[in-house]
Amino acid sequence: MRSLRASPRKEAEGSRARRWNECLGWLRDNGKRYALTWLAQARAVDVEDGHLVLAAPDAYFHQWVEENYGPLVEGLVKETGLAGVRWRLAGSPDAGRQATGA
Repeated sequence: MRSLRASPRKEAEGSRARRWNECLGWLRDNGKRYALTWLAQARAVDVEDGHLVLAAPDAYFHQWVEENYGPLVEGLVKETGLAGVRWRLAGSPDAGRQATGA
């Protein structure tokens, strides 16, 4: 199994997408394609306070993913060297303040 640990450094533009793509790549490489059906719909939109911020297409998606893949997503994001994951609803500029955090 390949490691997801990234070298510690200040977050650069594009790093959020790279880290999320590392997580999705790990799922693909480790035969967890069933999870990709859902998780590939999330988009990395920011890094806040060491957390990867993912945009969920809607509230149902966010709830379903949290209930079914929450620990998996959290663990993968932590393997990239971040503190965890936070969610926003896509299209809502201040939803990051309303959605759940790690």
